[in-house]
Amino acid sequence: MRPPTSQDELTTDWLTSVVNAQGLGPAQVRSFDAELLSGEQGMTGQVARLRLHYREDRPGLPATLIAKSSAAEPVARALVSALGFYEREVRFYETLSSRTPVPKPRCYYSHLDSESGCALLLLEDLAAARNGNSIAGSSLDEISRVLLALAVLHATWWEAADVANASWLRLRSLLAPEVMADSFTRSWPSLLQKLSIPVTSQISEMGEWIEQNLHAAATTLFDSGLRTLIHNDVQADNLFFRDDGEVIFIDWQLATYARCVIDVAFWIRGQLEPEIRRPVEPQLLRLYHDALVANGVRDYGFEQCRSDYELATVLAPARLACAVGLSGVQAHPGAFWDTWLPRYPD
Repeated sequence: MRPPTSQDELTTDWLTSVVNAQGLGPAQVRSFDAELLSGEQGMTGQVARLRLHYREDRPGLPATLIAKSSAAEPVARALVSALGFYEREVRFYETLSSRTPVPKPRCYYSHLDSESGCALLLLEDLAAARNGNSIAGSSLDEISRVLLALAVLHATWWEAADVANASWLRLRSLLAPEVMADSFTRSWPSLLQKLSIPVTSQISEMGEWIEQNLHAAATTLFDSGLRTLIHNDVQADNLFFRDDGEVIFIDWQLATYARCVIDVAFWIRGQLEPEIRRPVEPQLLRLYHDALVANGVRDYGFEQCRSDYELATVLAPARLACAVGLSGVQAHPGAFWDTWLPRYPD
């Protein structure tokens, strides 16, 4: 049976084969409904909830699945494919997920057509858990829980040859470390024009600070020193929280091999308002480092961790500038960048 390359090609027979291949059958999908989440095409693709209706219901059969597919529009798909987003996430689920001991959705199916850039994932539906909200921010308890989970992720893949030698994990195109500074310089004026909040002196000075430090930060943190597998997009929208304290990580499209504190800086700086963050930032970094050591990392001292963290704080606002400034998204009051950008300055 030819594998589908988009949600439009899904059939009941093919979904039946996927469910049975997972050892959940015998089952037969009689029909299914697809609901596009958020009601619109995403920036990098489509995410839909599939509601499966079986001829005979049995315990353990998934009532819903999440279908994540590449962008339908060829130009957009080619751009995202060139950035390596689709390949990175598909390969993560196929080769690294089972050995990565942090909670993530169960993957029922993965496929990538390298020529067309078409990709499809069928993932566990996490609707029973609470999805984070990057605009609302996160509580200190949530911040701490995620830091402890990140320490497990980073310690597991610390200096591991599997990820160090995986060329598909390398950031490409506009996100490549060696061109990040140039991408930022081109995108920053456009981001400022799209803000609906005042461009304060603090924001202007932050832009100058990023421009002065971004190249050194990117080439140092991604290309040298003690490195590991990082998620590289740790924000609340990419996390689900269960009542039992478990944190589930989704969206592995930006995963790469780099210094661990990139994830830590993205998470702390992106989720806390500055007046809340500043008094607790040293303790949060210490919490993370203690957990890293407790999980077996012995060659990365706290002073190095703190120095790398300070260097990494330049990356998140720079990526925000590139994502918004170089994209076709239009300015509108209350956009997410109005909330995120003021969180990053010291």
